[in-house]
Amino acid sequence: MDIKELEYYTIGDSFGGNQDWMHDWWMRIGGCAALTAVDSLICIERTFGIEGLCAVDPWSLTKDTYRDFGMIMKPYISPRFRGVDKLSIFVKGLGKYLAERSVKSILMEELSMSEDYSTACEALTSQLDMNIPVPFLNLRHQDKEFKEFIWHWFILSGYKWEDGELYAKFTTYGGYEWHSFRKLWNSGCDEKGGMIIINLDEFVKIHKSIQINC
Repeated sequence: MDIKELEYYTIGDSFGGNQDWMHDWWMRIGGCAALTAVDSLICIERTFGIEGLCAVDPWSLTKDTYRDFGMIMKPYISPRFRGVDKLSIFVKGLGKYLAERSVKSILMEELSMSEDYSTACEALTSQLDMNIPVPFLNLRHQDKEFKEFIWHWFILSGYKWEDGELYAKFTTYGGYEWHSFRKLWNSGCDEKGGMIIINLDEFVKIHKSIQINC
């Protein structure tokens, strides 16, 4: 079995942060997009050493500092009545946050679930092979296996191949689950989400160079 998992962060016994920790009512019920951005930046800064991405120290995380970071991100990717239901809202909001912190070398692309599965499969594995987390938006889905992920943003933090089938590691609410990526991608619904492709080419090359030299 081929498997790839990111070196994800923990806070106590929680695998990543948890939306339920938020004191702000809007963030607790609709802050998944903002917190997915927070989770992505924490992982990227810890992995690649890109200083300034996080508004808190990514190496000394507590529930309080995680909440603080979430509230800092809230105005950029604000919870709203229909939620952050478009990939473009996430890209625009996180892009504004990064620009205000003078981070210009991180680019993002949208990959809609309208694209074919083979394209998505290649994009997912390529991103994770470069140790880059994948923010994912799932809107509606016909398969009850994904009922806990309806209208929800989360991180794909790993993949594995089993008997020719690709499974993705869904990371959210301080835990993770493995699900078929093909089933996820083929939602069978008209309202489709997708994933964010984060371009870190410059930093990936530097990171690989450091690893080789070590």
